[in-house]
Amino acid sequence: MEIRDAIRRRVDELLKNKKMTRYELCKKVAMHESTVRNLYREGTTNKSVSMNTAFLLAEGFDMTILEFLDSPLFSFENIETN
Repeated sequence: MEIRDAIRRRVDELLKNKKMTRYELCKKVAMHESTVRNLYREGTTNKSVSMNTAFLLAEGFDMTILEFLDSPLFSFENIETN
């Protein structure tokens, strides 16, 4: 899976656990909703996620970036690096 897919799955997991919506997440960290919406848009040519976005997502869940990335989703076995 690509990094973008892993981040999307992690966001879904955390939203469910924290009983939050994407809208609430965006408002909490003043992130434009289109930034998160693009994570979910299939067929997009941009398959990367900026570090700034990853940090904001972590902040929105009251986590450090290390806590956000502390998931089997981000293991070397699960991520395509090409």
